[in-house]
Amino acid sequence: MICPLRQGLFLAVHSGLQHPIFQHIPEGLKGEAFGYMLKNGVLQARVDGKEETLSQRADHLLYETKDVQARLNLKTFAVEKITLAPEAADRIELRHAARMCVLWNALRGFYLFRA
Repeated sequence: MICPLRQGLFLAVHSGLQHPIFQHIPEGLKGEAFGYMLKNGVLQARVDGKEETLSQRADHLLYETKDVQARLNLKTFAVEKITLAPEAADRIELRHAARMCVLWNALRGFYLFRA
């Protein structure tokens, strides 16, 4: 469901028991524990209050968190390269990276998210 509210666009995205909000303005994303924002081709997310980004480079996607930087295939979303931060946890899960790839791919050409 898409609901325009004042300066922002809010789109509820169901994620398990959580209901993240798709923001159209940066100020709205900062206050969310779970939420997304797509601006200038970069998908930003807040998951449990932590920031994640997915952006397109020349021939690949780049998924970044404080713990990991992953290069993903632009067409298949397969992991091509991964770099862990020195303080990264012993176990890194890329399930949310896959979800972000699907959202990015579906919404990047949608008229509401064009720059």
